[in-house]
Amino acid sequence: MRIALALTLILFSACTTTLAPGASEIFVTRKPDDVKQCSPLGSVQSSGQSNIPGDDIKELRNQAVGAGADTILITSPIISNAGTSGLAYHCSAPSPDTPSPEPAAK
Repeated sequence: MRIALALTLILFSACTTTLAPGASEIFVTRKPDDVKQCSPLGSVQSSGQSNIPGDDIKELRNQAVGAGADTILITSPIISNAGTSGLAYHCSAPSPDTPSPEPAAK
């Protein structure tokens, strides 16, 4: 019995999605009002291949961090085997140390 349990845990742990650096900081929401002051960066889509709860959101977070996003708006109605979809946004205000962009020359 212990061997079967150990093998099951090994199989499940081998199939889980690992978060990229910074991906755990991505804010995930279903509320459009949470992103109305944000800049859209593009779509994110999970593969729907994993049976591990939360792997789809990890996939979205990894894609979003790669795009420079800090927020994901989930747009799919439910989480399913077809995958979860959303939109990546940049919402954070620049830090006080970040220089302002120069105005465009006229």
